[in-house]
Amino acid sequence: MFLKHTGLRYYKKNQSGTILMVVVFIIVIMAPLGFALTKLLANSSSGIVTEVYGARAHFAAESAAEVFLANHLFPFAGTTGSCASRQGNNSLSSLVDGSTFIGTYTFQAEGLTNCQAKLYCDELDLTGVYSGKHFRILSQGECTVSNQFFSRQILIEARDN
Repeated sequence: MFLKHTGLRYYKKNQSGTILMVVVFIIVIMAPLGFALTKLLANSSSGIVTEVYGARAHFAAESAAEVFLANHLFPFAGTTGSCASRQGNNSLSSLVDGSTFIGTYTFQAEGLTNCQAKLYCDELDLTGVYSGKHFRILSQGECTVSNQFFSRQILIEARDN
């Protein structure tokens, strides 16, 4: 009438080592998943750095163009400034040559440290309905952080009548 435990011993004996198999399986599956998540986080922070310094380069280009417009081309009290004359070539590549280079602005503001902007300007005298001077200002903002270089450029067109 008593139950024998021989079947139980046989069952336990067959189960030895299954925990080891489960642990190895978890390590094999979870390790690549952990590495993939780590790589994803590293790429995400690298993208954020690129976005932030790209925005700073854009703001450097925009700030230099605005300073040039306000202080040199259209000062509050004074006459309209001038740039190098455009020689009939309307392409942007003709704007970035030695004769149209205005100068380089280096910024000391907290948000634009390690940033500078190069300015190029040309003008064309218009006749007829659209008479006056037409100006093209190309501003190239550049920011450098350790060994990385970020650059943005903007083109502004202005005219006086």
